[in-house]
Amino acid sequence: MQQQAMSDLKQYLFRYNKSMENTFIKENLLADKNSLLYPELKKVFSQLFSSETINALQLQGLQSDKNYSETQFFQDLYKGLFNGFEPSVIVTRSQMDYQLLCLNAWLDSIEADDKKNSSVRLLENELHVLYNKIDNLSTTHPQPEVRQMYKLLIRRINLQ
Repeated sequence: MQQQAMSDLKQYLFRYNKSMENTFIKENLLADKNSLLYPELKKVFSQLFSSETINALQLQGLQSDKNYSETQFFQDLYKGLFNGFEPSVIVTRSQMDYQLLCLNAWLDSIEADDKKNSSVRLLENELHVLYNKIDNLSTTHPQPEVRQMYKLLIRRINLQ
C-alpha cells in the first residue's frame, strides 16, 4: 500500500498530469489552486517524514526484503519528485514548489525530534544524498530557473 501511495503521488501530484485537470473545477474555484493545495501538501510531506513513518519503513525493511523499506521510499521520492536527478528531464514550476515544500518538511522533521534516533539519522543521511545530487544539478541542469532553485535548496540545507 505504501508503494502504491508513492506511485499515486508521483503520477497525480509530483508530475503534471493533464488527466487531473477538470475545466468545471478550474472555472469555479474560490481560490487559486496553490493556496488550496500547498497546505495539504505540507501535511503530506510532514507525514512522509515523520518519525513514525520512517521508523515503520526501517522496521519493514529489516523484517523482509519483500517489504517496502526506507531505501525504496527514498528512491520513489527521488524518482517522482526530483525526476531521478536526471538533468534531461524538464522540471515544472509546480514541481519546484513541491520540492521546496518537501525540503522544508524534511528539515522540520529533523529539527522537531531532538533525540538523535535512527529515523533522524536516516533523514540526515538522506539529506546529504539529496544535497550532493542537487548540488550537481545546480550547475548542470539545462533550465536556468531549475539551477537557481537548486542553489536556493542548497542554501536552505546549509542553514541547518
